[in-house]
Amino acid sequence: MANLLKEALTGIKGVEVKYDLSFRDLTTIKVGGPIGATAFVREVESLHRLMERLEEHSIPWLVLGKGSNLLASDRGFDGVVLILTGQMASFRRDGTKLVVGAGLGLKRLMGRLIRERISGLEFLVGIPGTVGGAVAVNAGAFGKEIKDVLTQVELLSPQGIKSVEPSQLDFRYRGCSLPPKSVIIGSSFLVEPSSPEKIKRNMQLYMRRRLESQPIRWPSMGSVFKNPPGDYAGRLIEISGLKGKRIGGAFVSEVHANFILNDGTATCAHIVDLIEYIKEKVREKTGVTLELEVRTIE
Repeated sequence: MANLLKEALTGIKGVEVKYDLSFRDLTTIKVGGPIGATAFVREVESLHRLMERLEEHSIPWLVLGKGSNLLASDRGFDGVVLILTGQMASFRRDGTKLVVGAGLGLKRLMGRLIRERISGLEFLVGIPGTVGGAVAVNAGAFGKEIKDVLTQVELLSPQGIKSVEPSQLDFRYRGCSLPPKSVIIGSSFLVEPSSPEKIKRNMQLYMRRRLESQPIRWPSMGSVFKNPPGDYAGRLIEISGLKGKRIGGAFVSEVHANFILNDGTATCAHIVDLIEYIKEKVREKTGVTLELEVRTIE
């Protein structure tokens, strides 16, 4: 596989490849095994060519943003992880629309919003992801979701670039339906002008609420389970007496029970075992079967 990866990844302009990274290096929970190859892609044309070549060689691949909301196996991944940079981390205002590359980190986006006097996306402050990842999972907070301000999504597949309306992607709670083998490379949002002072106040308010209710000391994946209809996963886990429950280096947060934290020694196996334990105990206590919000890579 190593030779096949090098053959497939050699000679593509605008792509930097690393063979010594693991998911532990690239995820917010800091667990996961080695990655066959990690390709940092700077241009859309380069990404298209790379996707074609990977498909030709039947090499598995996936796109990674900042690695939040993700749990990867200790065994790792024999394929290629794609990280979008350069041209696909762009930022452009077009009247009342904001056009943003999928690879742009949300932290950098927040800074640009203040400098460019643009309001409408402040609720995303503090989420450790990229714009593309936020769109893919329909990220939300404080009663707002990204689909509410999304106007268009630009997709790339081995067949080429296609722009789609949000209605075509069947957005739902913490997800959407992307066409097979498609990558989000850009998105457009409906925004409005505002003063830097007002935008900062909005962000500070959201960030204060986030810090008051979510743990930040230890590595995590963010919310582990989806909220069931009419209830909160964190509440169900808490009333099941699971705050502080530990398996190996993984433990349930005392601040917010829907967060599993890594004390620095956790493995994916520890976290999987803890997830299954939580699901079992919550089902016994409440009759509710919790559904994972985090994405898993086996």
